[in-house]
This record gives sequence, C-alpha cells and structure tokens, in this order.
Amino acid sequence: MDLEQLNSHLKSLHIRVTVERQGHKLYLRATLPPKPDSKRQFAFSQRISLGINANEAGLQIAKEEAIKLGELLTNGEFNWLPYLRDRSETCDAWCDRFKQDYFQRRPDRPQTYTTYRTSYDQIFRKLPAHRKLSAKVLKDTLLSIPAGTRQRQRGTMALSKLAEFAGLNCDLKRYKGDYGQKSLKTRILPKDKVIADKVSSLPNLVWRWAYGMLATYGLRPHEIFFVDFDKDGLIWVSEGKTGSRHVSPLYPEWVALFELEANLCPPKNLESNPPNYDALGHRVTNQFRRYGVGFPPYHLRHCYARRSKEFGLKPVDAAKLMGHSLDVHFRIYHHWYTKDDVMRVNESIRLNSA
Repeated sequence: MDLEQLNSHLKSLHIRVTVERQGHKLYLRATLPPKPDSKRQFAFSQRISLGINANEAGLQIAKEEAIKLGELLTNGEFNWLPYLRDRSETCDAWCDRFKQDYFQRRPDRPQTYTTYRTSYDQIFRKLPAHRKLSAKVLKDTLLSIPAGTRQRQRGTMALSKLAEFAGLNCDLKRYKGDYGQKSLKTRILPKDKVIADKVSSLPNLVWRWAYGMLATYGLRPHEIFFVDFDKDGLIWVSEGKTGSRHVSPLYPEWVALFELEANLCPPKNLESNPPNYDALGHRVTNQFRRYGVGFPPYHLRHCYARRSKEFGLKPVDAAKLMGHSLDVHFRIYHHWYTKDDVMRVNESIRLNSA
C-alpha cells in the first residue's frame, strides 16, 4: 500500500484524516482545534508529526494512527495533550545526550568518530526521532532490522547501550540473532595473476596507484590516503580505522612493478574534521566501479590475507600487518577456504609424508 492508496482507503472509511509525507517522515493532517497555547479560536487544518519513516512499516503505523485520530474527532474526544510530546523525552533528544556523553568519555581522534558513526549513529537514525523513547520503540526498531545480519548485531549493541543510558528496563539481547561465520557471503576472489594484469588496464595513473597499493599491502580503502613510504618497500599507515601501523608488501616485487613509490595518492578532498573514513572508502569503491575493475576494493584485502598464508606468515603476524585482531583474522579473512587452498595443504602433507 502506497501513500495514495492509504488515503483513498481512509476516505472510503469516512475518516477525516489524511497522511502526508514531508521529506522522509510521515504526518497526519486533519481539521483540529487550536493547540492549548494558540491564540486562534476555531478549528483549522493542522499537521501532527508521527516521527516515523515514510516506508512500508511506517505507512501501516500511520494508518492505525489516522484511524485512531479519526475516531477521537468523530466522538468529540480529541485532546492535544497526548500529541504534545515533551521533546526532552523523545528518541532524538536521548540520542543527542548519548552522543554528548560518548564523546566526553573518549579521546578526540578520528577513530572515535568513525566508531560512533558506524556502530551507533547508523542505528540511531532508524529510531522514530520525535516519538517518546520507550522499551517498545527500541524493540520495534531492532526487529525492523533483518535478523542474522551484522546490522542486527550492531543494532542490539547500540540500542541496548541507549536503553541502559536512558534507564529503561529493556532486554534486547535475545533478538541479537546468530550472525557469524555462517552468515558471511562467499567471496569469489581474483587470482594474483588477474590482479597484476588488471593494473595496466586502468587509464588514470592516480587510481592505478591506489589499486596497486590495495593489492600489494592489503589496505582498507580509506587507508591509502594516509600512507608514507619507509625503506625496503615498507609503508607507514599514519591513521585509519584501527590506528597507525607498518605494513609489508606481498609480493615485494609489486612495489617496483606498479611504481608505488611514486606515491600518486588521490587528493583527500576532506570536508570534515576529523576525516570521514567511510566517505573516503566510498570514493575508492566508486572509482573501482567507474573503471570497471570487476570486483570491490575489499577483495584485494582478502587476497592479501590469502597470500599471507601462501608466504608462510604466522596468523598473528598477518593480523598485525592488516591492522586487526587475531580473532577477526581467523573469523573473517581465513573463513573461506577454497579448493585450491585444500589442494596445497594436501600436497604439503603428501610431500612431508614421503
């Protein structure tokens, strides 16, 4: 049911209320008496903010609210009080307080802002901003996120923290789901020869360099903007999602082959301070699409992890080079074990047993 169909349905029920959309939010429109603080004396057409998103679920809620309002008007029982919410108790207000407290207790550095954006803000934006924060609102918002996804897992954490901060008795952990290794989508990774051959097909020297850096050093896409070259092909990533680190090339010969020490880094064009790592990463992804690379930038990071096994690196060392924990290295980057990997292990076992 779309907005036009909903209003037609309300009209057929003789409900004297319509639903309107303003931006991404839904409102009720009806002839209502003046608000308590109004100087007007007679009823006139007014809007009531529902604080819900203009999507399929929001339309269903709006329908119920419109029928409820229509019945109140028909029975002469309408009162403004339930609709004049105290802004201090709304989801939007509580999120603002949480954000202020969050940054007061953490160091002022880019990683702090990135974590807040990805782990909290993206979830809080799903809340009905102008509705009163309650356990039911938190639960309904969480259940609107598909189960068995990373987003549901993040939502459980973020909304549980918000509930705790607001002093609400709300147990959301039961709805966390079973996101994990089984939920990961299979990645069809390019062979190293394909990766190397692809470089020459990129016409733009700057983005050819960016591609080569991702392929050679297994960087996160946003990290190419914060690289300095050290000796013997080592690079220093000065900042990023997990801070600074040294990284070694795999293959070392790719440094010269791809002319990486020319350091043709794309301009950052930073519009935010601290830098928005997500926005920088999206720029790289968009350029990969633009030049028809054929796979996303993160595939090159996965290939670096795969290559670290082939080079015989200990998992703990590979994890350090990639800037994540050993748990993440095993759980994510070594999760997909291909037939070729198994064949190499089988050949090694066969040779060692001979």
